[in-house]
Amino acid sequence: MRTRFLVLLSVGVVAVCSVALGFRSAERRVLFPVPPTPPQSPMVGADVERTWVSIPGGRAEAFLLRSLSPSRGRGPLIIYAHGNGELVDYWLRQFAELQNEGISVLLVEYPGYGRSTGVPSETSIQQALAAGALSAADEQRARAALQRALVRLRVTEGRRRRR
Repeated sequence: MRTRFLVLLSVGVVAVCSVALGFRSAERRVLFPVPPTPPQSPMVGADVERTWVSIPGGRAEAFLLRSLSPSRGRGPLIIYAHGNGELVDYWLRQFAELQNEGISVLLVEYPGYGRSTGVPSETSIQQALAAGALSAADEQRARAALQRALVRLRVTEGRRRRR
């Protein structure tokens, strides 16, 4: 009788654990349904810059869609987070209207999605978006500094020629 009870108890524990693991696995697939990785990177034009940002546990692919309006100077930057089960590849050509209005768009791939490494989670996605934003801000500052240096160089060159 005691042996039978222990066998039933063991079977019950195994069944409960199996159901719990099944729910956990299904939960990950529902919360983070990683689409298949494209066989190659998308073709990008001159207005799109592909880069990688470092994140804890890997690196994330990012695309900066530059403003197409040179007269607007340094315009705003939108950081776009795509939907669940999507890739940034799907969105590369969807922001032309914003780009024409002087707005740049940053698309950062979620960890574990597409060609990015890592494991998708709410925290890792937030870290990837933050790293992408910092990278874009650093690049904006570097480009602005380079532009100032080029302007100074042109002014200095112009003064030398007049003498």
